[in-house]
Amino acid sequence: MTVPVPYAGAAPGEIGEDQVNAGPLPASLAGSGNVNLVLTADGQAAATVNLSFQ
Repeated sequence: MTVPVPYAGAAPGEIGEDQVNAGPLPASLAGSGNVNLVLTADGQAAATVNLSFQ
């Protein structure tokens, strides 16, 4: 699924770090357990992050 990304850019106060804000997340993720998040920007995938939803 795709979620909105209202901000992607420099992390405030952190030199050389970027920040991505995503959401709102769909309510359907509630109770889904472990989910892999794959961020893709300009056709390049970042490292996969595992999230856990209760």
